[in-house]
Amino acid sequence: REGVYHTTASSTECVYFTRFKQSSNTKRYVGGGAESLWAYCPEEFDDLAVPLTGDYNGTSKGPLVHDFGGHVGERLLFMSDRAAVIKGDSDNATTGATEWAATSMDLWAAPLPLTSSGRFAGKPTRLTNVACQFNGIDLSEYAVDPSTGGAILRIGADLHYLSPQSILEKLSATGGAGRYPNLAPLPIAVFSDFSNMHERIVELSVQSHLSAVDAYPTPYGTVSALLTARGQTFVAPVLEDAEKASTGYGGGGRNMPERRYKVAPGNGGGGLVRILTAKHIPQPVQISDPKDSGERLALLLATDPLSPTGEHAFFVIRTDAMTSPSFGFAALYEFVDSNVGGTGLPRPILGGHLATGGSTREGGLGSVYANTVSVSPCGRRFAFTDTDGRIVAVTIPASPLVVDFEGVDVVVLPQANEAGQPLVGNRETGLSWSPGGRYLAITHQARNQFQIISIADMGPPDDGKLIELGRIVQATTDRFNSFSPVWGHAGKDYVVELWAANLDPTKEPSEDPPESSGSATALIFLSDRDVKNTGASSPWGTRAPSPTYDGKTCVHVLPLQTKEDAIDHNSINKFVQAAYGGGGAMEVAMEGVQELGLLLEMMKQKQKAGVSDITLDQEQPQNATEPTADGSDNSTAMPGDGSDNSTTMPATQPYVIDTPISFGEVEDTNFAFARSSYRMDRIPEGEYVMIVCQLADSPSLLMLEKGMIGYALTMFAMSDWPADDSEQIEDSPEHMVEDVGVSSDGKHILTVTALDGKIKVTPRTTMGAVGLFGDTGLEKNIAHTSGLHLSIWPNLEYQQMYKDAWRMLRDYFYDPEMHSVDWEAVFERYLPLVERCAKREELDDVL
Repeated sequence: REGVYHTTASSTECVYFTRFKQSSNTKRYVGGGAESLWAYCPEEFDDLAVPLTGDYNGTSKGPLVHDFGGHVGERLLFMSDRAAVIKGDSDNATTGATEWAATSMDLWAAPLPLTSSGRFAGKPTRLTNVACQFNGIDLSEYAVDPSTGGAILRIGADLHYLSPQSILEKLSATGGAGRYPNLAPLPIAVFSDFSNMHERIVELSVQSHLSAVDAYPTPYGTVSALLTARGQTFVAPVLEDAEKASTGYGGGGRNMPERRYKVAPGNGGGGLVRILTAKHIPQPVQISDPKDSGERLALLLATDPLSPTGEHAFFVIRTDAMTSPSFGFAALYEFVDSNVGGTGLPRPILGGHLATGGSTREGGLGSVYANTVSVSPCGRRFAFTDTDGRIVAVTIPASPLVVDFEGVDVVVLPQANEAGQPLVGNRETGLSWSPGGRYLAITHQARNQFQIISIADMGPPDDGKLIELGRIVQATTDRFNSFSPVWGHAGKDYVVELWAANLDPTKEPSEDPPESSGSATALIFLSDRDVKNTGASSPWGTRAPSPTYDGKTCVHVLPLQTKEDAIDHNSINKFVQAAYGGGGAMEVAMEGVQELGLLLEMMKQKQKAGVSDITLDQEQPQNATEPTADGSDNSTAMPGDGSDNSTTMPATQPYVIDTPISFGEVEDTNFAFARSSYRMDRIPEGEYVMIVCQLADSPSLLMLEKGMIGYALTMFAMSDWPADDSEQIEDSPEHMVEDVGVSSDGKHILTVTALDGKIKVTPRTTMGAVGLFGDTGLEKNIAHTSGLHLSIWPNLEYQQMYKDAWRMLRDYFYDPEMHSVDWEAVFERYLPLVERCAKREELDDVL
């Protein structure tokens, strides 16, 4: 790997070289892969290379030869992290065998020429004690002046000179074993490095810098995109027509576009804090409500600038246009009475410099997987996974911007679900909140490494109520892969809501779909649970069965309530019990639809006659009171008549209330709940990657499918119940998708195109889907990112990287005690070097 050629006074030619390329940069590395010195002298030592440092299994490298003259003569200089340890019979023994132990890297010298057996003529001499003089920092490299014998040593970020007189003193008898020369830095300044310490303004590139995107409605009736790019967060307006962004402005402020602005960090703060992800926090007060204050909030996962080691922390900050950017240098001096410790910086709600920060072993937040952070659509809870394998649910404070807000409730889910399957979080774990924030669907690995879905009941998220963890039920079998859960509705549920609204005597009947309650009644997911005999050959002969997986997935639906519970929840379900129209269900369903039609006609007639108390007990349609198989009748009271089975129209609620899930018996070994799912057989199997969403006003599904050259969107437009037909609508082949998802409030579809990096934000409605697939030129509902720029301070970014590396080793090194190394002291030891780094290569050298 490295070596030096040398000819001795007796004309013996030798090559001294370092063997092996050490695979680890860890200090005090020992073992078979450690670098060591070897020598090859032709026609000597049986014409074989011989090891020179075989008595030490640590690192020895960097050989150089210099003739110091006189009685010292020729010496082989090299670097090694060895130190002599005297082994005797007692602690005070002065005699005994010498052994070598790994300490810090120093400069050594060994006498030449070699003996006839290929060994040094004497023990190597240690010339420096760098770690003692420089607070544990090792010698990195050196060079020798061939004319004088002086050595230049690089220690940390400085060069030091070791004079030839000092070397001769150590090599002579007058040197003293415990005395080492003091090394002074050479006065060198590299002025070209100053430019690397300045702020850099870089135009934001969606394809290169974007790491997370969300969207939210503004107080002005428009929509804005919340972007996280290279550790910074921006707000970009969503333009209904992208062409308007290039047109000239009219006079008097006319045609002025919405603002594009940075949320965090503020001016000069690029690198002061690193934003890992930003998620909008939905609020119950909508833009049409006069109570809307105009504030828009976001949950930020970021490194805490008040934590010396850059611990992960969650913050809640404002993102509306009326607020100032957070985490700027100016925040250290302005608004000193508003936030943390008189600094003007936001206070974390969890982690960072708070008591909840630091290593998980010490009860801290640890390191969070940013891509798993999920905010509930109700805006009162969020969940995440971390590098310790935990799945964590947290409440969002009701008033998070107040300095003395109440603490958050943190619940760490157990390591297994009810069925005993491991519930371990990782980077691939999927977390999906129900619309009301009560249930959390978790996609995780079973013991056999198949993906399964479990549902955790967190309890109703009432205002100020803590998380009450209930059952964690396995919703899919571990015999197949099941993933990408979406909270939605079966086709019949839209009919139920329509008829329930039409049978409400307080409302005028309508054929238009009513405004949905928002609660989910089904969990829709993908599964590869179809095993087929594809005709593939079998190693046991042609007569042996050979079922194989074809690698394709299908859409499955898991009803969240039993038929009995669904009827109790809404009595209209008694007439439409078939979940979908597959098979012979349509004929059964039509009878109930006809009865509902008779009920609606009777209600209209009574309304015309001025009858105010409208109940089915006054006049039943034919066959409406026929007994059922269980002895009860089919009579259904009108909504609001006060009877036991009436369908009461609830008052308007600020939050969605989740439909209670019928989990069934505890520890059900037959998995009755999971086995109640069915396949939507009118949606063909395919190479589906994920279900993006179900549209808010129809049972149609938006899917992401793997194509020949990338990923593309496809939609299955479902017919109205009880029909079960579907029409597949494919996006343009040139519209390959880089990323796709749904906003935190569940109201918008977020698409990032692969070729041109455009961010498209469309409503999660039928009309929005039509616009999504019909916009072939990608000119509608595009986030206006042009003109956004990143503020980059390279040195501050290097410090963030250093803190990340230090923190990850602290949390996940295989020895929790760090081999008894003072890890806090290590951080403080090398931080001054990182603060001087002007290039990434210099940071790599420190790391």
